[in-house]
Parts: sequence; C-alpha cells; structure tokens
Amino acid sequence: MNNLNKKRGLVVSFCAPSQSGKDWLMAEIYKKMEAMGFNKCRFATVYKIRDRRQTDPEYIKCVNDEKEIDIDKKFQLRYYYGDSLIVYDRRQFEEAIKNGKIIFFASCDPSFCELIKSMYKENSFNVYIRTKPKNENQLLAEEINRKSSFKINLAHRFYEADEKLKIISMQRNSLFEKMKQLYIEYVKDKEKGADYIAINYFNFFGGDIWNTWFEHRQQDEILRLATKIENIYQFLQINSSWRSNPNYQLTDEERLVDPLNLVEEWEKYLETKELEK
Repeated sequence: MNNLNKKRGLVVSFCAPSQSGKDWLMAEIYKKMEAMGFNKCRFATVYKIRDRRQTDPEYIKCVNDEKEIDIDKKFQLRYYYGDSLIVYDRRQFEEAIKNGKIIFFASCDPSFCELIKSMYKENSFNVYIRTKPKNENQLLAEEINRKSSFKINLAHRFYEADEKLKIISMQRNSLFEKMKQLYIEYVKDKEKGADYIAINYFNFFGGDIWNTWFEHRQQDEILRLATKIENIYQFLQINSSWRSNPNYQLTDEERLVDPLNLVEEWEKYLETKELEK
C-alpha cells in the first residue's frame, strides 16, 4: 500500500444520507470536469443486491444474490447499509491511482469512506453533501419515482404505492435516524472524516422545481468542487502534499456546521426574495 501512496491518481467519495443526491452531484462534477477539458475521471462499479431502478446509472450493477457479484472475494471491498450489501472492486481504486486517474464513488455509510481514506491517504478526497433530510412521505415519493419511467401526480404517488415501497421508505427513515450521529461525527473528524462539505440546494424542493436562486448557487458549488478536485490532482502530479496546504483543509467552524441542516441557506434565500419586493 505504501507504493500506492506515491502514485498520482485520486479516489473521491461522495457521502450523504440516502436520497440526498449523491449520484446526481457526482455526475454533475464529472460533466463539469469534462467541460473544463479534464478527461481522466471515471465511476467505480458497485454491486447491490436489489431490483434495478429506472434512475440507476450504468456503474450500479444490481444482482439477485451474492453469488452473482463478479469480483473475486479477495478483491472485494464490502459493507452493509442496513440489510443491503454493497460491494466494490479494490483493484479499480488501485488501478486508478496507479494510472493517474480519478475514480468517483457514492456511499451512504461514512464508515466506508473513512476506510477508503485510511487505505489511500493522500490519494483520497472525501466529500460530504449537506442536505435537508426528507420525511417518510418524501422518501416514499422518491421510491415511486425511482421505480417509474415517468413522473406522476404527488397525490397519486401515495395512493398507487404498493406496500413493499412503503416498507422500504419506513426502513430508510428508521436507518437514517440511527445514523444521524455518524454523519455529524464524520464531518467533525479531521483525521478520518470529510475533507470538503458540499451542498445540494435542490433538496429544498425535492429536485422537482426549478428555481433561479438555487440553480445559480448549485452551479457555483459544482464549479468550486470540480476545480478543487482538479487542483488536488495537480498536487499529486508533483508529489506534493495537498493535505498540508491550509487552503484544502476544513476550518473548525466549518466542521461544526450541522451537516443535516440547511436553515442558513434557506434564510439567505428568503432575505434575497425580500429585497426583490
């Protein structure tokens, strides 16, 4: 592993509770970096034992049984989120580092992101996504949208939902309550935890409503994070320690911000709307 740390690639994790927009933000960063002329990024393949959703990207491989996971067990990086098994191929991360690539993955479990950071050290960058947690009804609506290829009226979403989706939503809500403290500690931890705190502004509206104020701030956030990832990558190319640079460290004040709360951003939005009157 020591030899890996002298290589020039980067593993970037996007961590947040379920349905916080991890995969969406990760894809937006990918597209932004490509638009900036940076074409060294890829997504880590992940295996999940569950039914495939309409919104699943190609790098998510859904299987019915653990035996269908096409990775030799000695190369598996695995964890459970609730009762769900999640599996990555360690070789993908190490090949990216060796070959000077950037590899992205998204996880609901901060403990897994901490493990990756402990393994790859300077060659890892952990992003936490601040979000406004969804209630059980919002979780259910999202599960129905994930299952459908089209959006349907919100009132019909709950009427049409089968019991399986309702149970899934209840379980997600219960799991989130159990894990809240883990997200708080992940943001606070300077050594093992988050290296950057991003915001998904669209969580205010569940991603369904376009709003100019939030759109502009989200695009600023995407550009800021894409630029930071590219700059860290450039540090690695000259074998320089980006972690020792204070410009790439979260301040104590930033780490104390509630990672499950966007009240401050909402208040800024309301102040802006008041000035527009």
